[in-house]
Amino acid sequence: MKKKPIFLLLSLIVLLSASFFMYTKLKSSEDINISIEPDAKDIPDNKITEDAFNISFQDNEGKERKLSEFKGKPIVLNFWASWCPPCRQEMPMFQKAYELDSDVQYLLINQTDGYRETKQKAQEFMTNEKLTMPLYYDETGDSMIKYGLNALPMTVFIDADGVIKGKSLGALNESSFKTYLDKIN
Repeated sequence: MKKKPIFLLLSLIVLLSASFFMYTKLKSSEDINISIEPDAKDIPDNKITEDAFNISFQDNEGKERKLSEFKGKPIVLNFWASWCPPCRQEMPMFQKAYELDSDVQYLLINQTDGYRETKQKAQEFMTNEKLTMPLYYDETGDSMIKYGLNALPMTVFIDADGVIKGKSLGALNESSFKTYLDKIN
């Protein structure tokens, strides 16, 4: 008779422990995963803070750079990964604009996690697609944190004074891209 309450108590403890373990495991994987956003949409202003302009990233030589170094000319800041189909889709459009308009700085920030996305994969994609835009790497997740990035691609349009004039989540089409460019030129 006394064994039944002890068995029920032990079963409850095991069930609660397993539930807690599963919850923490799922919660931590949600924090890391980046999804793919196929179609562009505006991001509300409250998603990006003033601190977001101070993101840091690495250039091809491994030198740390800050976004604030690029103030003075309009910026198209694109967060991407080579495994992301919508990211790959919009790259030729960015390349064409990069070649035609030297007044705008195009900064491609590759979301380099070292596993799914590596510097080598990003560089191979750029070479294979004949993309010549400046390539930078976010290996620390700094941009993900400061921009609240949870899907790719994301593009931010910043004017010469450092004011964010537009933000888009998902692959841009030429029409929406031009609309955003007009806001920073």
